[in-house]
Formats: sequence, structure tokens, C-alpha cells
Amino acid sequence: MLAAKSDTVITKIARIDCLLLGVQNTYKDGATDWGSRVVMSADDFNTVSAMNISVPKGTYTFYYDSTMDYKLNAFCGNGSLIFNPTTKEEFQLSQNEPICSDSLFNSRSFFSSFLILNTEDYNNISANLGNEYKAASYLLNVKDWESTLNFQENILRTVIENNQGEIFTNWHNSATFEKTGSSAEYLAYEGNETRIARVWALYPLSKPGSATIQFEAFATYLMLLLFIALVAFISSIMVIGLKIISTIWDDAIVYDNLQKSGMTKGKIKRLITKQMLFVYFIPTVLGCLTGAFTTYRIMLVSGVIYIGKTMELVGGVCGLVVILQLIIFVVLRSRAIKDNI
Repeated sequence: MLAAKSDTVITKIARIDCLLLGVQNTYKDGATDWGSRVVMSADDFNTVSAMNISVPKGTYTFYYDSTMDYKLNAFCGNGSLIFNPTTKEEFQLSQNEPICSDSLFNSRSFFSSFLILNTEDYNNISANLGNEYKAASYLLNVKDWESTLNFQENILRTVIENNQGEIFTNWHNSATFEKTGSSAEYLAYEGNETRIARVWALYPLSKPGSATIQFEAFATYLMLLLFIALVAFISSIMVIGLKIISTIWDDAIVYDNLQKSGMTKGKIKRLITKQMLFVYFIPTVLGCLTGAFTTYRIMLVSGVIYIGKTMELVGGVCGLVVILQLIIFVVLRSRAIKDNI
């Protein structure tokens, strides 16, 4: 119904039921602490991923994407102590070889990392776990993902209305409140939209929506970065321009001696031009290439969606820098030739 209302065509839909359990983290130095972990059954995981993995009874498999590889630090032991927040029961599960896979789930989603349990173990735990520690997630493929922003907003609005405008922002940590001494945080959605989008694990996500949230959350840093880039851009042009003027003035005697020794004015002009091109454009070209490559790699690692469009903008900025420097170059070259020939 929401898809039809948003002019979105769903091509595939899958439901994943999951649990929230407490897990004792074990680090390399032997230290331990407690954290809440999302748990999925092996059958559900195989249905979504088509990996057909096997998880023996009494064990778990840690799944993560490459953006979450740091979470492996919490699973340095041979197994983990599991805590049922409803029954207060603690039990040990052995650890299997972790699984890393990219692009299976949205890297900002609830499922960027989780534990996979044997389906029978999962069902036994679920039967004794309160509904407040259970969640159902729906994964969708649509015909045209670029037009799904309204669809996401309609889903979000429905969820907010069903929660009377109040959000349990740290539900994802609630399984270990008793262990960590933390407490529930509820925020009114109105007036806290940006914070909730960043911290609420159950926030409905779409590709264009994720990009919008990132821009909103880091707008201040983006403006600061643009300011620094603008200052650096203006400074570099001025510094290099002054360097050229200084170099030409220092070499004025050399050019005069070259004329006296018989070198033609045309050759001296070409000499001045080559000297200015080397000093003025080599740093610019290297800087643009290095900056563009670094920007591309950072976006690639960060899972940014609009890489192509962003790189077009980067190319436009680099082109603008070259054009401005070319104009200044022509002016400085004319002045240098006029003063020295």
C-alpha cells in the first residue's frame, strides 16, 4: 500500500525475524564487557544471502561487512557467553569462522553485523524471549531505487505515527541494560530528526535516503571543508603566481645576456613560457590528480552511492582551477615577456 502510494514498484521482498541478545565480548588482552547483538537464524540468512551456510548446534557465526571489521576485536575468544534478558539465563556458545560479505545489506543498516545461530537454537531462545527483544525487518528491491525517497519517508512517517511520535533510540542496546547499567532513551521525533536518523538502529533506509541523512548529519563538517578548500585554493594560486613573478625577475639578467649573445626573441619567449608552465602547472596537475584519486577511494571505501556524480563535480572543480590559473598564466606571461624582451 505504501509502495503504491509512493509510485514505487517492489520487485522482491523478504522478511527477516531477528532477536536481540546480550553477548559478552572478549578482547585480545583478555578483557571482557557486555554488548547487545542482533541474532538471525541460519535458515533466514540462507534465504536472503543464498550462501547455504551450516551452523552447528551450540555455536554461532559472526557476520560482518568490511566497514564493520573492527567489531571482530570483540570476538577474540573461542566462544561467547550469551545472556537472555527475559529469563536472565546465561549460556555458552562456541564461535565458528566469521563471514565477511559486502553489498548484501546496506552498510548503515541494522544488519551491518550480527550473529547467525543454528535454527533450532534460535527457535528455542525465541520461545523464551520477550517480544520487546524481537524485531522483524523487511528487505526490498524496487524497480527504480533513485525514486524511492518518498517511499522511505512514507514508511518513516507511518512508523513514527504508530509510536505516537516518540522513538526508543537505543533499543539496539536494551538487551544488556541490566549488565551495563544503561537505561532507555526516548526522544520525540519532532525537533530531533537528524539525531534520530544517526543513532536509531531501526531507521528505515533507502539508497537516496541514506545519502540525504549523511549530508544532513555532516553538513557542518562539509561547510568547514569547503571553507578550508577555498582558502587553500586562493592561497595556492597567489603563492604560485608570486613565485613565478619572483623567478622571472631573478632571471631578467639571464634573459638580457641571452639576447646579447644572439638568441632570438622567439626562442626567449618559448624559454619563458616553458619555465612558467613548469612552475605554474605541475603542482596544479599533480594536486588535482591526487585529490581526485583520494576522493574517489574515500567514497569507494565509505560506500557512497552517487560516486559518478560526485566525481563529475570533482572534475568540474579541477577544470575551474585550471581555467583560472590559465587566465592568470596568460596575464603573467604577457607581463614577463613585455618586461624582459
